[in-house]
Order: sequence, then structure tokens, then C-alpha cells
Amino acid sequence: MSHAAFSTDPAGDFNNISAWLALNNNNTHPPLPHNGATEDSYPAITFPVVDQSPVGLQLNPLVCSDLDQLYFDRVHTFAPMLQKARYLAWSRKSDKSKAQVCLQYAMWTLAASLSSQFQTLRRELYAEARRLLEAFDGGESSAHDDHHPRCAEHPQAWILLAIYELTNDEFQRGLVTSGGAFRLIQLMRLHELDRHPPTSFQGDWIEVESLRRTFWIAYCFDRFTSVADDLPLTFNENEIETRLPAPDSHFASGQPTVVIFLSEISHGFESGWPDSLSCETELSPFAESVVLATICSRASALKRRHHHAPARCGGGGAHQEQDFYRHHQCLGTLVTARLQILARQVSSVSGHSDPVLLFLAITAQMTILILGDMIESAPPGLEIQETTLADHKRRSLDAMRNLGMLIAVLGQLNHFQTHPFTPMPLLMCGRFCLAQNNGPDNSYSALMGGVSSALRGLMNVNGLARRFLRQLELNALSLPCSMGE
Repeated sequence: MSHAAFSTDPAGDFNNISAWLALNNNNTHPPLPHNGATEDSYPAITFPVVDQSPVGLQLNPLVCSDLDQLYFDRVHTFAPMLQKARYLAWSRKSDKSKAQVCLQYAMWTLAASLSSQFQTLRRELYAEARRLLEAFDGGESSAHDDHHPRCAEHPQAWILLAIYELTNDEFQRGLVTSGGAFRLIQLMRLHELDRHPPTSFQGDWIEVESLRRTFWIAYCFDRFTSVADDLPLTFNENEIETRLPAPDSHFASGQPTVVIFLSEISHGFESGWPDSLSCETELSPFAESVVLATICSRASALKRRHHHAPARCGGGGAHQEQDFYRHHQCLGTLVTARLQILARQVSSVSGHSDPVLLFLAITAQMTILILGDMIESAPPGLEIQETTLADHKRRSLDAMRNLGMLIAVLGQLNHFQTHPFTPMPLLMCGRFCLAQNNGPDNSYSALMGGVSSALRGLMNVNGLARRFLRQLELNALSLPCSMGE
């Protein structure tokens, strides 16, 4: 489970792309939980067999322990919604709730898919996880195990199963599964968790934070799949009254803290003028994922309005034209500011690449390409100043060069540890390059080759990479002159 090491000295400015060759892995051990228990301090006891199904009979204590460790090594990095010490405490009990059993199977399913030694087991785990969840949803739970209005394990299990389906050649089914999980999260009112203290929930801060994180993972899932597949959003940003996730160290140690709301960061989106809070607030990588997912989604929505309703941009009068420019400039300022903050999270002493930070950096650079494309492909009637056009052309070329270097780093990661949504920004980059096929600059061809190579590298471990590579190849064949690699 080692990462590829690099000896480059990172710089403070993101434009020095060598900084990303030593991204901060931040794998230091957190403080101990308040109750004094550590993740490894529980006695070695026999794991109970949770069911008598064929796959359940294969889950001996060693396999269960390995799958748990795989989950926290490879899944928790991009879906950090479970507190490890708390999970280990209840996972070893014989009287787990049915929701907890569902969650365990979903965890093991996704963990098995991200390893080489459990590939033969993952399909059986998936079938059992889905069977258990469907039975739980169908009301087969006993009277003492009814759906709790704040039962975190239920939506968590469905989200993990949706990620598994999405990345294992079940794309449409994964979207349907995630849609059900999103609706469940809305029914649980997790989007307004901090509107007022939960009245029917007796959990402590760790459990409330786990619910927050469950919502924000679903939110990012919603935003990134929407951008990649041009789908409508499920969660309305204006209705969210749940604070951003706390830093991982606080969650791991159970030390309460208060984090700001997304609306405090995204205030500049609505006004069209980003403020210091939007541009300068440094957040944890998970919270930064939320902010960048929001910026990327906003940019994609602005692009759709820009292309699908050109009359509103160009023929709708000076006011609408000014409104378009204001929001476009705001998004450009915000994504540049967030890139600078990401650069400050790079450690000069770490010799490992952080797959989450790498995913965020690729997403941010891809967003710059989206914004630049809006200016370069302006509809008739929308007046673009030559200086503005030249500035965005320069930014796009810089972004392409940075993306080429980031993709090179991506190729040196253990593919099982790559963020599972990494093919999504790669797909958007590929679409941008193909749209510029007739351009005179061969930077587009170079980046397209890098994108294709990265997707091919991920094909054996990520169904999204296989699906998106096929899409790009079909799109390239439809062009008058196919772009070489």
C-alpha cells in the first residue's frame, strides 16, 4: 500500500507544479478519543458470523479484519464519514443492528473492489449487501430495530454501494441507487442538520458529525456526477443549513469544533463579487472538496445557460451580459484562490502524493478550462474585449500545462488508492481538447494523449475510466480529423 515517493521540493505557488509531486499525505496518528480507547486497544475477540449465507460463512475473523483495514486505508480517504474507533467498537459486538450489518457489508464490498486479493469475493459481498439493504428498506427489520430518524448507517450503506456500482460497470444503476440515497438523506433532513438541535436524536458530537459528513459526501457525489453526465442537481444549495465537515483530526479524536456554513464561503457566488472569506478561508481537504464541487457545478451551470440560451446572454440586453460577466469573473477569482489554498496544504517534507488533493487540483484546473471555453466560444452578440480573450487563452494554456504534469503524477499512484471520481474531471478535460481539435496549438493534442493514457491506466480498477474512455474515443471518431495521441 505504498505510494510512489518524490524528492522534489514543493513551492508555495501552485504555478510551480512541482509542488504537487510531494502532496501532503497527512497520515499522522490523531489524538486518542476522549474515552481513552484507541483504534487498536480493543481485545482480540472472535468475530461473530453475521449470517449463514455463502459469503457470510467465508468471513472469518482474519478476512473481516483485512477488509476493515482496507476500508480505512483506501475508502475512508475519499469518503470519511465513519469514525474508526467508534466503528471498531460496535463492529465487534454480536448484537449489531440490522442497519449496522448492512453498512458493514457495503464497506467490505467497496473495500474488496479496491484490492487485488479480494476480487473473487467482491461480487458475493455486493449481492449480499444489496439483499440486506433491500430487505431493510422493505420493512423486514424487527420492531426493536425500526428505522431511526437519524440512523446514519442506513444512508451510508447506500452511498457506498452506489460508489461501488458507479465504478464497477453499473453506471446507470449507480445513479439510481445514489438517487435513492439522496432522497433518504433529504427525508432525514441532513441538509438542515444545524438549523436547530436535533430533537429526536440523542447521539454525541461524533455521531452528529458523522451525519454531517454523510450529507456532504452525498452532496459532492451529486455535484460531480451532474457535471460529468450533464444531469440536474438533487440538493438545492440555498436550502442547505448544515455546517461544513470538521477537520479529520477533530473527528478522529472526538474533539468538538464549529465550522462555517457553505453559504458563508459561497456568498460571493450570489453577489457576483467574492469576498475575503470566500477566497482566504483555509479548510480541510474534505471541506475543500465541497467548495470545489460547488464552484465546478456553478461553472458548468453557467456554461449551460451560456450555450443553451445565447439570446439571454447576447441578445438579452446589457444587463444580462453584465450579469454573465460578473458571475464568470467571480468563479474565476474563486477557483484561482482555492488553488492557492490547495498549494499551501502541500508539505515540503512529505514524500507521498495525496490522491484527494491531486483529484481536487485536477478538478480546479478543469474548471479553469470550462471558464475559458465560455469566453472563447462566446455566442454572436456577446462582445468580448481582445484583452479578455487573450487573458483567458493564456489561463487555459497554463491550466493545460499544469494538468499535463498533474496527470503524470497520477500515473505514479497506486491505482487502487486513486480517488474513484478522478475519471470525471479527466472526461471533461478530454471533451475540452476534442472541442478544440481545429485549434493551431498542439497543447490540446498533448493533453488529450495524457488524458487517454491516464484513463487507460485506471481501466482495470475503475469502471468510470472504461466508460469515459469509450465515450472520448467515439467522440474523436466523429470529428472530421481525429485527434492523435
